[in-house]
Amino acid sequence: MKVTFRRKDLWRGATFLGAVFLFWLIWPAFDVDLDPSERTERSVEIFDTVVRGYGESKLRWQVNAKTVWTGYNPFLFRGEAVGPGVIFDDDGVALVNEIFSGQVHVNSKTKILYAYDTVSAYFLPRKTQVSFQELEAAGSQEPVRVTAGGLKYVEASKHTYLTDGVEIIQGNAHIRPYIAAELDNNTNVVHIEEGFEMTVDDMVVSGNRMEIMIDTAVSMIDGVTLLRHARPTTDVDMDPRERALREKRATLTADHMRFEQRDDIYLIDVSGNVVVSQDGKSLFGDRGSYTSEGDHISLEGGVRVVLPSLQWLLTPERRRVLQNEDMKETMSLATTITCDTLYFDADTQTLSLLGNVHVRQVDKEVRCTKLVYDDHAQKIILSGNVTVLKNGEDSLVASSIVVDLAAETYRATGKIKTEFKMRKATQ
Repeated sequence: MKVTFRRKDLWRGATFLGAVFLFWLIWPAFDVDLDPSERTERSVEIFDTVVRGYGESKLRWQVNAKTVWTGYNPFLFRGEAVGPGVIFDDDGVALVNEIFSGQVHVNSKTKILYAYDTVSAYFLPRKTQVSFQELEAAGSQEPVRVTAGGLKYVEASKHTYLTDGVEIIQGNAHIRPYIAAELDNNTNVVHIEEGFEMTVDDMVVSGNRMEIMIDTAVSMIDGVTLLRHARPTTDVDMDPRERALREKRATLTADHMRFEQRDDIYLIDVSGNVVVSQDGKSLFGDRGSYTSEGDHISLEGGVRVVLPSLQWLLTPERRRVLQNEDMKETMSLATTITCDTLYFDADTQTLSLLGNVHVRQVDKEVRCTKLVYDDHAQKIILSGNVTVLKNGEDSLVASSIVVDLAAETYRATGKIKTEFKMRKATQ
């Protein structure tokens, strides 16, 4: 059998072999595998050195390492006993500082830094660029401490990624992403997309996603559930009603939350389908806020309060000695209140309901512009076109009504108008 090779076939074969050979030569340039389990025979080894990474002719990161070596891949460097290290933004400002880890991989071709094996670091606010020691003592602009199994900086995206057991500590808040977190080095904002849990004092907050603004110590959260744990206390001077509330947990859910820390004080703003529940009591609204200093609470927009009774308004002693039968009955009934705004001031122990106030019980309705409950004085003050309708028949209209729970009295003032249906006497 005679085999004939045409020139065209020889040319195709040579081209194919050349392509295979070229691919074999340049393959290390595409090897971006940073698997910590990979083992490479050392060809060059350097001790006690600093490794720096550049992008667009700018220093992007640098790390100290006890040992650095390369193997078969000329673009891949490995190091052990890493730290300290630092990552910079486009302006050369340090964003991630004091990076320590057991090991590090550096790919100079893809410009990826990957630290792993027990990583710790600090995210720095850009507003306060001073020494690390001064920054740590600066108070409200403290660095944010992070720990993780792995930390990766990718030059192509200018993002720093945290994976494997991530914990972010910002002031009193301990934030644990369920999967991972990433820092956008352009905005200095940490993004958590697959859910998280955050603990702050006696509160546990969970959500679907979170953005942490490192520069301002503000966090934005979506799909929020806040659980406030019971806080038993032995303070004998505390109001027994407050002591009882502390022993019961409270929950809050909302579509969105803004969480801000200022030293030891935190401020919470929530919006979208806000629901607060504790011990059978429920509050609903469009938006609300809470300040830890003074325990100030506000709720706005279609506010609705659902209560199993009004007994919580009375101290245990007052509840035992209450004589007024009409007041006893009113205090025992389930109550629903709607208004435009609710505000509670723990310093003055006052609860204020403002705008289109409507109180409903099974046998009566009360409407007014403003309702204030003064716990110290044990008084309920209703003002602004007060109207009381009982059993759909009897009514009272006044400029204001003061209910004195201690004296067990009602007092109406201003232009008073009453209407009563005459009932036949029973034999």
